[in-house]
Amino acid sequence: MKSFAITAFLFFLFQYSYSQISPLALKKKQIERKMQAYFNEQSLSDGMEPLIDLKFDKKDLYAKYSFQIKSNIDINALNLSRYNYPPGSYSLNDTNDAPATFLTVQTFTESIDEFLTEYFEPNSDITITITGYTDASPTNGLIYKGEFGFLEQFNLRKGAEIQTNSILGFLRTLGVRRILGLYFKKQKKFDDIKLRYKYFSETQNEETGEIGGSFRKVEIELLIKDALVAKADK
Repeated sequence: MKSFAITAFLFFLFQYSYSQISPLALKKKQIERKMQAYFNEQSLSDGMEPLIDLKFDKKDLYAKYSFQIKSNIDINALNLSRYNYPPGSYSLNDTNDAPATFLTVQTFTESIDEFLTEYFEPNSDITITITGYTDASPTNGLIYKGEFGFLEQFNLRKGAEIQTNSILGFLRTLGVRRILGLYFKKQKKFDDIKLRYKYFSETQNEETGEIGGSFRKVEIELLIKDALVAKADK
């Protein structure tokens, strides 16, 4: 009987604590658990961990989806190419290409369906920012395969050499953009939202020799303007 009473009390305490978490903080924890579960399935958890942010910035909803090397890990002891982009790669078709980035994108789309769909109202003003990161490795000999057509801003055609890490980082953003474009196009509930994309590329400092898999990734940021106002008006 005493054991049952203790169990009942602990259950009550858990339920009470859970109820005290704000709805948005609870969604953040649910998204983190989802991404962590994917990392566990792909055996990435020994070196990587999710990095999720979800908050209201005044009236706007802001979210960030990323990951990082665990702080207690010796980077030199890891084969980081197994976790994400190999050197010089930008393809993103499945978990074989860049596991951690692909699972970040998968978590992003599924979290919209499961936790954030209430903020995607008709005429919602939504911006998705995709940032592609590269290390400082030389790009000598990297060839553009033409997956995204002719890229006028770089005068980059199929078969041409990828001459800078900045271009490589941009190509990584386009791989993510292609997956997200298909996701939003397939669902009619998104037909009436105002959606725009922004792309950025960040290259690590070549002078300090920041080279390695921990610098090769993509981050996704979501901004929904006036999301708090729209929710209050419902």
